[in-house]
Amino acid sequence: MSRTASGSTYAAGLLRRSAAPFAVGFVMLFAQSGGHAQAADPLTFFKNYFITGDYVVGGVGLRGSGGVGYVNSAGAVVPGIPGIAAREITISGVPSDADIVAAFLYWQVVSKNSLGPDSGATGVKFRGNPLASTAGPIAKVLNPNGTAPCWSSGGATGSSGGQHRTYTYRTDVLGFFDVDENPSSPRYGKFIVNGPHEVQLPDSGPAGSAVPIALGASLVLVYRDPTMPLNAIVLYDGGYTMDQSTQLMSQTIKGFYQAKDTTARITHIVGSGQLNKSEVLRLPGKLPITEQNFLVNPFTGFAGASWDNPTYDLHNVTVTSSADYGDSVTTSVDHEGFSAFDCLSWGAVIYRTAVLDTDGDKPERQGSLCRGRLHARCRRNDLWWCATAGTLASARSRGSEKGRRCLLVCARGRL
Repeated sequence: MSRTASGSTYAAGLLRRSAAPFAVGFVMLFAQSGGHAQAADPLTFFKNYFITGDYVVGGVGLRGSGGVGYVNSAGAVVPGIPGIAAREITISGVPSDADIVAAFLYWQVVSKNSLGPDSGATGVKFRGNPLASTAGPIAKVLNPNGTAPCWSSGGATGSSGGQHRTYTYRTDVLGFFDVDENPSSPRYGKFIVNGPHEVQLPDSGPAGSAVPIALGASLVLVYRDPTMPLNAIVLYDGGYTMDQSTQLMSQTIKGFYQAKDTTARITHIVGSGQLNKSEVLRLPGKLPITEQNFLVNPFTGFAGASWDNPTYDLHNVTVTSSADYGDSVTTSVDHEGFSAFDCLSWGAVIYRTAVLDTDGDKPERQGSLCRGRLHARCRRNDLWWCATAGTLASARSRGSEKGRRCLLVCARGRL
């Protein structure tokens, strides 16, 4: 098992076994504490991909960093900007010859409902690019009404914070990456994604008593690699707080079918986690090292203060099949065995599993016959021709030689 945050990995040292029997304890917990279970899945389906590839996630916590400078990955001192928290998200693990299919930036900010949901998207930048237009922020607010903030340092036993609300945002940042323009490079014409990427969010600073408060940001990348098996990658997102009034988070993940085996990968993007407060994360499969399907206290601010995006590789996954919507798995978080527990705010859950490809006709099969590359400047539903000579320039020069060309459709998650 590995847990990934900002491109780093650590062993499962946080795993502890709860003394109470889980099946009985879970029922007794809600009967005795007066806690309320959620009425429906807290996050909603956003997008899925059937692709010979995978995904990676990197993130950084930003709480209290407003106006505070830092030393970047190049060793340079970056001066602080009043009212802005700036740090780097580091991405690693994307294969050198992979095509980037999608890139989404998620972040959370605590603000006031009187300031409006866009208040947490004001002044946001990614790689130096403002995520706004003349009409305002371009990010989508995933929970326009906000959710209860984890305002008190006392975890979920603290007060609700009155008018303060936690807002969750998502925006497409695929077009903001540099493109390798060196013709002799093996990544010529492709996005450069491995490495550091600075993100800036509104944050009032270290005092922590005024809004806005930036919790953190995570970058999700989906990539295509023709050497990999056919996978389904599913993204669910939204805004949801697990606190005293909603003491459970349970999410059913759909959007895939014909799971090939019982291995998978899952990521939770969560704000406000604390090391000194605990919860139990229940997974749809077992962790290879511990052979357990749960973790105790996985959300500790590992990516930085108040931010986590742990990624777990699983096996022996339990998949439920339905004639109505295909396959599904379930993941959940509760606080069985703990009287004081974390207040947590979810932004997204990402899931990947291999799917059957019995006839060998991967969606990329036609494209793989072409030795050319899917050019990074191809966006969304644009059509591009790819020549067997292998470069975009030669594709253009071959014009009408249909026998020497193949059609690639650059669509999000669709080839």
